Amino acid sequence: MELKEKVNDSGVQGKWSRIQAFEKEEAKRFKLSKIGTSQIQVRFYLDSKAFMRCAFKYLQDGFLGGEDVTVKADESGEIPPDDKKGITKNSYFQSLTQLEDGTYCAAVSNARHLINLSFCDTNPFKITKVEQTDNILWQPDTDSEHGITAETEAYCKELAEVYPGVPVQIFDSYQSGADSYTKPGSFKCIENSDITLYDGKNHTIVGLEITPQNNFRNGWKNAEALFLENAHLEVRNLNLKDPKIEGKGTAAAIIAFAKGNSDANSYLHLTNINIYGDSLHVYANNGDYGYVGGAVAFSDVRDLALDHVRIYGKDALLDRNGGQSIGGLIGYAQMGQHLKISQSVFSGFINGNECENGTGGLIG
Repeated sequence: MELKEKVNDSGVQGKWSRIQAFEKEEAKRFKLSKIGTSQIQVRFYLDSKAFMRCAFKYLQDGFLGGEDVTVKADESGEIPPDDKKGITKNSYFQSLTQLEDGTYCAAVSNARHLINLSFCDTNPFKITKVEQTDNILWQPDTDSEHGITAETEAYCKELAEVYPGVPVQIFDSYQSGADSYTKPGSFKCIENSDITLYDGKNHTIVGLEITPQNNFRNGWKNAEALFLENAHLEVRNLNLKDPKIEGKGTAAAIIAFAKGNSDANSYLHLTNINIYGDSLHVYANNGDYGYVGGAVAFSDVRDLALDHVRIYGKDALLDRNGGQSIGGLIGYAQMGQHLKISQSVFSGFINGNECENGTGGLIG
């Protein structure tokens, strides 16, 4: 295996790694299987559960997360010649494409890619755009009639099968012991405020579960959502089926804090978003004084626009025990220069028990 290219003198250009480096029992990086009568399928991951404390930032032999890697094989067992055809893949995403302004667009097609959006803070790749190219299953879709399928197996199911008896957890912060990781089965909020556009390409994220974490995020009060905070973000053409989001104080399906403060150019645009399912549940307890919204928990950006944002389900529930406010679409919206909600709806049950500043069908 060799690097296709190196970025800013990172990684080891042209360095080869022997297969033994990937077949350690604790890492479970490598798998061989027979295909048909005469072919062998080789499957391995560059990231490794064995190095979870590094949050999948650790790649074998100094590879940098986000770099392209070329894999070649030779029947002789020796290093393949230079003209041997190989397979080139990105080490973190389906692909990473440089844009005209020098930033990058990440193509994501599975849950590992979503997780890795938070882990590009220590390398030269500034990701400003994300395109989802397939449905993403966090948990399997158990809907027998209208189940969503994907090319990649559900993340929690895949890891539970590979690591029996080991909880599915994601590195969350440099705390000690259990406080370093998400609770079992929980996704980690995307914490990358460089992202300005997430285009779901009309694909679906299924069974996303986010629960309160053990560590305390300074300034964000352990809020939970797909995106933790961003003041310059557009999300479009995305479906979330049966999300279960629980925060200590603040929670939403799409973004917890669109916090623009005094930034005259701050904005949040949500277009063609469906958040649905009979198991849809967005909840916050009174652990911290906060907000709950079906799509947005808190917003004070100058330009806030929701167009064709639909939240619905037979047992869809927004739940807030105490705290500030709760709304079907937005928990709290401080008026900026522009606020527009069009062709958007919430259809479900809202419980704003003891909310001080109001409960609303659209805005709290």
